[in-house]
Amino acid sequence: MLIKKFRIYRLQIPFSLPVSHNLADRAESEALLVMAVSPQGVTGYGEGTPRTYVTGEDIESCITAASEVCGQLKNIPALDTTAIETRLDEVWKHTSAARHPSAFCAVELSVLDLHARLSGIPLWNLFANEPCTNEFIYSAVIPMLTEPRLSELLSYINYQQIQFAKIKISDIQNGLKYTAGVRQRLGHAINLRVDANGAFSQEQAIEFLKLAEAENLGISAIEQPAPADDIEAMKNITQEGGIPVFADESFRNENDMRRLIEISACSGFNLRLSKCGGFRNCLKMYQIAIRHGYSCQIGCHVGETAVLASAARHLAALCSKIDFFEGSYSRHVLKEDISIEDVTFGKGGKALLLPENGIGITINYEALERWGTLVHEI
Repeated sequence: MLIKKFRIYRLQIPFSLPVSHNLADRAESEALLVMAVSPQGVTGYGEGTPRTYVTGEDIESCITAASEVCGQLKNIPALDTTAIETRLDEVWKHTSAARHPSAFCAVELSVLDLHARLSGIPLWNLFANEPCTNEFIYSAVIPMLTEPRLSELLSYINYQQIQFAKIKISDIQNGLKYTAGVRQRLGHAINLRVDANGAFSQEQAIEFLKLAEAENLGISAIEQPAPADDIEAMKNITQEGGIPVFADESFRNENDMRRLIEISACSGFNLRLSKCGGFRNCLKMYQIAIRHGYSCQIGCHVGETAVLASAARHLAALCSKIDFFEGSYSRHVLKEDISIEDVTFGKGGKALLLPENGIGITINYEALERWGTLVHEI
């Protein structure tokens, strides 16, 4: 049974909550949805969320790259695991895929989802006989908000009894004030970490962390304190900051990760499916990090739909050591998701492994028609 065709959609879904951090302000999600279709009409789904400030991709270049990758994968056996993985590896190495990780993520995920659906198994089961876990605890993410939106979000976090939260910051004084205000309103039981998205110099990051400690803010980790390409600063902050430092924008692929590991430039890594080139690349990088004694979190791009959210849950089911898990914000961020199922996490940030075949969701084609545009059929 061969993959008969691919469809590529451009998605633009308004946010119900505008999101701001050091690198961008966003009011809508921009993504591409890829469908891999069998001759019988069974369909697998994949999503990519290109972000110029993370991977250098914009939506146009991502769609072009996805079309190229789809052309290389059409007519491969949809039920032959070895053939699928061999061909995916070849395409990653010999096309523009590696320069467009979001595009490759969307196409690869659609192929893997179709393979799992046709095999009658959930996605994680393509890689293991048993999941490491079937229950997950998500973090809330607190963007840079003004009142009254901040109060509304913090009240909701308290009401939902969320156990972990990440605060976006962009400078020392406002960052300290913002974090202190969040800590005061959420209390000391919640695990709080901060994400600077590369806003600090080495000196500023170390000063921020020392002041935060002096003010007893109880920060558990800091993510990407220095600019993406300043790995020497990342190294020094890791050595002097006193808390775990997670790399995010500083790495996109295995080579970047190995370079950071080689000089001990961080304590852990933020794995994001769309940033890191898809499911299998993320799983491989997770294994490399754990083998070298590093921590991992599974992150997301703001505005991801249920397609990437459900895929990330299958990835987490294969990872026994995850410090933090972000995503499944569907109802909290998007005006409308494109799945029939609601994948938003519940009380305490808890969610379960999706039991159905493939990634475990069903596309709502009426919602897709409202927010998606078919741009290519291959």
